Amino acid sequence: MSLVRVSGNVHVLEGRTNLGIIAFDDGECLVIDTGINRDQGRKLLNSIKNADLKIRAVINTHSHADHIGGNKIISERSNVVFYSSSLEKPFIELPLTEVIYLYGAYPPEALRKHLIEAEGVSVEDVRKLSNEYPFLRIVELPGHSIGMIGLGVGNVLFSADAFFPEEIIVKYGIPYHLNVQEAVKTLEKLNNEVLNNYEVVVPSHGKILNREGARQLINSNIEAITNIRNIVLKNVKGGLPLNELIKRVLRDLELTPQTTINYLLIASALKSYVAWLINEGLAELVVSDKELYIEAKS
Repeated sequence: MSLVRVSGNVHVLEGRTNLGIIAFDDGECLVIDTGINRDQGRKLLNSIKNADLKIRAVINTHSHADHIGGNKIISERSNVVFYSSSLEKPFIELPLTEVIYLYGAYPPEALRKHLIEAEGVSVEDVRKLSNEYPFLRIVELPGHSIGMIGLGVGNVLFSADAFFPEEIIVKYGIPYHLNVQEAVKTLEKLNNEVLNNYEVVVPSHGKILNREGARQLINSNIEAITNIRNIVLKNVKGGLPLNELIKRVLRDLELTPQTTINYLLIASALKSYVAWLINEGLAELVVSDKELYIEAKS
């Protein structure tokens, strides 16, 4: 696999997760994310070697396995420092914590697979790196994860998982956000960021976009979230158990989870919508008849 030059010294290794490479004249480079597993990390190393480059540092936009899965093999094969936001650092260093909060307790071994649990590495605060490379703009993008960041380099923005391509929205129905209330704020912020500062946007999943294409997709993601919120709100008006809410939203969206992991991701995402409604005073959680209920507030 070869690197695709998108602007100046900024390149992308396209794949299931798009990876960024910022090359320098001295033959070193910065890497943005490392992919889902050792295999993608190996492909990244080979592509960088074929381009006569050497990794100076790796920046992880956030802690999800499809962004940090190649960290370990890169740390084993090169003297590289890894960076992230301070909020993402604990999860990258101990990815088991990601699985714990998704499952809600210590998980069974069957869930501890590479799709949701990577191998941990030590991480430094990305602000140290931005001091060393002042051209590197750190853009805070919370929502999809607690402390996700994007990276701006010249006219190019790496937008991480702030928004998703249409095919992912259609396939999964409920785009995953840990904090969907913050995710919407991030999308609205990104709309302005892209309009005013960037000509090229590299999302972690999907095609590299121009300014107009990125803004259209950002708005599509806002519409998808708004639609899901309305469905959740409609279903809680009479009050119902939290698990029943998940079932009804899946029914309304005509979604059928195929795996345990898929279901847990959907359930986690929908609980974030519940939290959003509660934060805005539109609903509340109560215990009734030995179950946890979500009820709309009049």
